[in-house]
Amino acid sequence: MKSALVLCFHSGNAEDYLMLPQVLAQAQALQVPILPLLTLVEALRTQRSHELPEHFICLSFDDGQDMDFVDVQHPVHGKQPSFASIMREAEHAGASPVHATSFVIASPQARAQIQDREMLGFPWMSDQWWNAAVASGRFHIASHSYDHLNLSLDSVKQRDDVRNDFSSIDNYEDANWQIGKARELIETICPNPGSAAGSALFAYPFGHTSRYLLEEYWPRFAHEHQTIGAVTCEPSLVIAKTPCFEIPRLVFGMHWNAISELPILGSG
Repeated sequence: MKSALVLCFHSGNAEDYLMLPQVLAQAQALQVPILPLLTLVEALRTQRSHELPEHFICLSFDDGQDMDFVDVQHPVHGKQPSFASIMREAEHAGASPVHATSFVIASPQARAQIQDREMLGFPWMSDQWWNAAVASGRFHIASHSYDHLNLSLDSVKQRDDVRNDFSSIDNYEDANWQIGKARELIETICPNPGSAAGSALFAYPFGHTSRYLLEEYWPRFAHEHQTIGAVTCEPSLVIAKTPCFEIPRLVFGMHWNAISELPILGSG
């Protein structure tokens, strides 16, 4: 492996539905493989990245809305195909197998409040699709924290009730809730490699990490959190020396808006 590109999409955004099929078509045209994110992390962790293709991409979906896997009729945007449907269509068109990691919010209570207060009450942040997504062979389900420190919630697992700033997770108790207990909860609901002990992945909410997490929690409490890699929102390529808990991702709509802006797939 010389470099890998990890892309992030959000299924709650109408523009993402239009871009994902373009990315898949471009990858097919250029014969760029799409590998599971876990494959990349395991290779980095064991220093076997040289066994991977020279260039490839990994797909990740953040927040865990139902539209990652379930087609919906949106009251404003109309029918929206799920990311899973787009992935299946790409494979039927001749693409290599397509895989993605969905990073979900663990707490059912947090998801219920977000649905009620941010999604007009539509049940679009459930866990009912998680097991079917894994069974399809196209998905891993991994943690995007316990409650995402979301502004809409009555309370969050942060000692000072700080919202929208995951760098505030700078002590064991908060980290254990947001990472350790979140992983265990997801694994209970949906056993799969993305949340399993010893292979679990994590996506930092807002892309924020902290010195405490990087220098203390991840290395010291590995036997507890059982997580082997975490992704940020730093807009860079992954290389062989990329730290497993600081894996960069390019977020659509934040870091890029056209394929031509992307390394590996475009001219960027």
